[in-house]
Amino acid sequence: MTTIHTLLGERIETHCPIHGIAATDPDPHKWRIDFKDEATPAQRQAATDWLATCDLDAIQAEVDAEAEQEEREREIIPIERKVLVALVAQFAKMQEAAGQPIVAKLQPYIDKYNS
Repeated sequence: MTTIHTLLGERIETHCPIHGIAATDPDPHKWRIDFKDEATPAQRQAATDWLATCDLDAIQAEVDAEAEQEEREREIIPIERKVLVALVAQFAKMQEAAGQPIVAKLQPYIDKYNS
């Protein structure tokens, strides 16, 4: 799960080589940036200035939106699995009705996902 700490670090890292950021203060605008040696003075200043003035509400909104998307995905996966199991079961019944013994091969999988 993405946090505001992670997202701030990722944003800074796209423009300036850093090892990471350290939450050294309750106010994220004042967090410490740990720069890599190859970061130029201009990059360091730009990153520091951006962190001091970035819109934390907008970044938090992105974090919240990503968390909501992850929650929706967790809800969708079990539904998709149930639909798939139902389709496989229906296919197996159709094959059995046609006299093809595919049901015996599929039954363990159907039982596993129905439980």
